[in-house]
Amino acid sequence: MELLGEFMGEDQDKSIWRYFRNHWHDWFPNLGSRSTFVKQSAALYDVKRRVHHHLVVKMGVMSDSIHMVDGFPMPVCEPVCEKARAAHSKCFKGEVDYSYCVSKRRYYYDFEGYPV
Repeated sequence: MELLGEFMGEDQDKSIWRYFRNHWHDWFPNLGSRSTFVKQSAALYDVKRRVHHHLVVKMGVMSDSIHMVDGFPMPVCEPVCEKARAAHSKCFKGEVDYSYCVSKRRYYYDFEGYPV
C-alpha cells in the first residue's frame, strides 16, 4: 500500500492511509487507524529495503556504469508564489535555485538533494 501510494504521488502516510481507507476499504476491511498503518510501514522498512535490493540486482543495475538518480527539494522558501521574498533572500545566495517538483506539482526555491 505504501509503495503504491508513493508511486501515485502521495508523499505522506496520512494521505496514503486515507486513500486506501476511502477507495479500497472492501479489500482492506481491517486497515485500522492511521497510527497503526504508520507503525506497520516503519516496521517493514527492512523488508522494503530487501525488495528494493532484489529488484536492483535482478535488473542488473549494480553492474551498469551509468546510474540515474532523482533528487528531492529541500526548500529555503516555499512555494515560489512568494517569489518576491525568495528573490530578495540573501540566505544561501548562489547555492540555491528555483526548481519544480513534478510529483508534488510545486515550485521551490531550494537546495537539490540526492540520496547517496
